[in-house]
Amino acid sequence: MRGFLERWRQLMTPPKRICLLTTAHLSNNPRLVKEAEAFQYYGYDVTVIACHYDSALGESDRRIMRRAAWSVRMVCWDRIRNPRLFWLSRVRRFGCHCAASLLRKLGVRRGLGWLEVRAFDRVLPEIMFEARKVRADLFVGHNPGLLPITWKIARDCGAKCGFDAEDFYSGMKRIGERSSLQDRIVADWENEHLTRYDYLSAAAPLIAREYMGRFSISFDTVVLNAFKPIRRVERIARIDDSTLSLYWISQTIGAHRGLENVVRALGFLKETPVRVFLRGDWQNGYEARLRMIADDLHVPQHMIISLPRVAYDEIVSSAAPYDVGLAIEEPTSRNHELCVPNKMLMYLSAGLAVAATGTPGQIEVMKKIPGAGFVFPWDDPESLARNLSVWVENPDLLVKAKAAALRAAREHFNWAHERTKLRSVVGSLLQ
Repeated sequence: MRGFLERWRQLMTPPKRICLLTTAHLSNNPRLVKEAEAFQYYGYDVTVIACHYDSALGESDRRIMRRAAWSVRMVCWDRIRNPRLFWLSRVRRFGCHCAASLLRKLGVRRGLGWLEVRAFDRVLPEIMFEARKVRADLFVGHNPGLLPITWKIARDCGAKCGFDAEDFYSGMKRIGERSSLQDRIVADWENEHLTRYDYLSAAAPLIAREYMGRFSISFDTVVLNAFKPIRRVERIARIDDSTLSLYWISQTIGAHRGLENVVRALGFLKETPVRVFLRGDWQNGYEARLRMIADDLHVPQHMIISLPRVAYDEIVSSAAPYDVGLAIEEPTSRNHELCVPNKMLMYLSAGLAVAATGTPGQIEVMKKIPGAGFVFPWDDPESLARNLSVWVENPDLLVKAKAAALRAAREHFNWAHERTKLRSVVGSLLQ
């Protein structure tokens, strides 16, 4: 009888409501999409507030929304669909950026919150306006621009608030570079606002540790940005059985991503059956620059193959036919040193062996998956070539490495495992 009454009480009690906020497109923020799906799966009523500003991403967003069981409120500042907000936000941000920069140079630091919110991101006021329409028990921010406003929205609505640190935001500038106004604003916001949140999550253990070392805060959980592993490896045909295929994916194929050293490694492997496949959109002029490096090293152009972007729900399956995932982070910023890149976890879920540069964040993962790949110094392309040649000469070792990678994804590094951490933290908070 007691069990029946408890079940009846649960059925008659309305589900708790969660609102997730992002300044990005849905298709540019897969972590938020997975979080929304997880909360919906655990019985919460979920609303997502996202942005639309790039018409090229419209179809990807629509694909996500068509299969979503949660609701979406969109802030559109696309130049074609909403020219008024496009120009208003552009002029507003430029003016506020100039004013905030001048006042900081004059030593004025107090009372700049309103100005800096508008200087940092183009549509934060519009996001706040939409969020206040949502009746939620918990608001969760997902980008640095939302740090100063998510807790304020929650306070005004009498709700709880959370923040997800997907990166170490104040450490994203390149080491040695002068801090921009954006960098200084983020550092101040972290110092001022992180203590105001009811729960904090991070995408990597070292990111959480860095924040806790700098501020008097504690992180409630670390949720890796893992994926759902593939199921039937035996049905996936390799791109080329006679060639070692290297795979790299990102939204943008550009500089400071480690790709120059991959091409230099190909210079040591010219007589070896190896090809590198790059998936994403090329940064303006970068493909010509990369192929010029290849020409200088006498690397045949057919060894470098460009692939188009794929939809969010296809990134794991589209990677599965390849052999080696390139996790080639350069330690050029503090964030790059600490993070666990999305692509690294995706490679494991796709059953790819992993070639990883020795950043602290990646080393921490590679220690837990012995046999799934190797670590090499980020600035040593000869070391990368030497390690890859072992797999070329010993295909059985490659097969074992790929199997170890997929086993690690199925047993530990997968989203089904990671999302339980969200249920635990948020369930306790909203109990």
